[in-house]
Amino acid sequence: MWKEREVSFVAPNERRSPEQLRERHVATLRNYFGLLRQKNTDAWIDLWAERCVAFLPYAPEGVPRMLTGRADVHAFQRAQVAAFREVDFGELAPLPLDAPNRVAARWFPRGRLVAGDAYTNEHFGIFEFDTDGRIAVATEFFDPAAATALVHAQRPSRGAV
Repeated sequence: MWKEREVSFVAPNERRSPEQLRERHVATLRNYFGLLRQKNTDAWIDLWAERCVAFLPYAPEGVPRMLTGRADVHAFQRAQVAAFREVDFGELAPLPLDAPNRVAARWFPRGRLVAGDAYTNEHFGIFEFDTDGRIAVATEFFDPAAATALVHAQRPSRGAV
């Protein structure tokens, strides 16, 4: 289960060892998923840099493959979270990389959509952090076929034809 910890951002002139940076970034990711589970995208977006970029290279049709800036990332994630009645991300498997500003991770979203359907997927992402400890670039990979159910749940019903 996720262990949520308070994330503190570092002043640019404060020095940390590579291991301390990795620990800070893993803690940020734990907070990231804890806030999403709570559907608190207003606090979640504070973990992102102002000029962030999110890449979703395998996004299904109708989903952008790139989001730029906090406003776009926030609007997208708010819509994603709104489609869920409840969601959990399973056990986070962080994989700190040689570069202390990068962390790879696996997570396993499971949830119930507002429409009543179950949602299950497996994700892998690479997160790059700026010097303030905020997410600057995120690249997320997932099964696009499973994500299609989420896309359909967000579309308004057109009724019978």
